[in-house]
Amino acid sequence: MKRKHILGRASGITLLALLSLFANQYFTNSDNGKQEVHNHNSNTMEVHFIDVGQGDSILIEIDDSAMLIDAGENNQGNTVVKYLQSQDIDRLDYVIGTHP
Repeated sequence: MKRKHILGRASGITLLALLSLFANQYFTNSDNGKQEVHNHNSNTMEVHFIDVGQGDSILIEIDDSAMLIDAGENNQGNTVVKYLQSQDIDRLDYVIGTHP
């Protein structure tokens, strides 16, 4: 039980570290449910929180790169794929699973 707690905390810290690296500027809300970050280099970061029921799934886009953090339960695969397709994403540069 203690191992799961440590892994959960480590994955949370990893997620926060990754977001901190990318989110060095300010967030602005958009009407489509995304969070956008703009900096002086005209790069844009969008963070999507995909509804996969009880699990988590976060898509982060920076310029032409895409990262998926978790994808919910196993039965939510089609939901995530359809969402990625709706956002015109045909390739993920990084995929991070935080739960063993």
